[in-house]
Amino acid sequence: MKGFEYVPAATLAEVVQVLAREGMRARLLAGGTDLIPRMNLGKENVPDYIVSLRRLGELNYLADGDGGSLRIGALATLHAVEADERVKNNFLALAEAAAAVGSAQVRNVGTVVGNVCSAASAADTAVALLSLGAKVNVVGPQGEREVDLPAFFAGPRRSSLARGEMVKEIVLPAPTREPPVRRGSAFLRVSPRRGMDCSVAAAAATVVLGKGGAVDEVRIGLGAVAATPLRARAAEEILKGQKPVGNLLDAATDAAANECRPIDDIRGSVEYRRQMVRVLVKRAVERACRRASE
Repeated sequence: MKGFEYVPAATLAEVVQVLAREGMRARLLAGGTDLIPRMNLGKENVPDYIVSLRRLGELNYLADGDGGSLRIGALATLHAVEADERVKNNFLALAEAAAAVGSAQVRNVGTVVGNVCSAASAADTAVALLSLGAKVNVVGPQGEREVDLPAFFAGPRRSSLARGEMVKEIVLPAPTREPPVRRGSAFLRVSPRRGMDCSVAAAAATVVLGKGGAVDEVRIGLGAVAATPLRARAAEEILKGQKPVGNLLDAATDAAANECRPIDDIRGSVEYRRQMVRVLVKRAVERACRRASE
């Protein structure tokens, strides 16, 4: 491995300054659970500068935001998110996704923001966050801006961040509109080994049920079955305003399978992944609806 300069940034402004000056020659280090192994395996070019965020304690938070939203700072670990009572009570799909990533050791240092910023198609927390309607707050030379999560993913391991920008936090919108509202979410995945392997396929669903059990709102996220994590929007449209049962739910799962663009690799074939999307979407929607009813 070639040498690099380690930059222990002391302020957010310093991070932005280095990223703006060095561009692709610099990479950020939070938990390092993705960057360091990929560098060691030769899957990632070794940058000239590694900018550490570890001295920026102000980015290590889960905080209540405006109107009941939840803000997750760039240094909040996967373990902190999976264990947080606000996440478990209001955004359960994210707690389930965070708990599925890696081992306990990985989750104690790896971050949710880092998992999302990897822009890997199998980033489990991104799948859950898509279903929950999350946004990312980005800071850069021009100040701060907010990006809808689907627009953040530009391609395989590519984000829409401009030169000098970094993700400061992820924002989850308020879980309710007007009380009483019935809302539930769920995350499911399939992998060769629980936690220690990347997902072969993953799905998350968030639903709001109206009168009679019909779906008022629904968002479905998919992972490991396309170039990036994605929303299954055609499946969502089928379910809106309807009871998610029987042939209607089957039609939605078929639509989700048709929306994804999986590949053949050592972990699974195209057809296997499509079939897993059908299974996982059906189970995630059913589980989210059950939780909403409860």
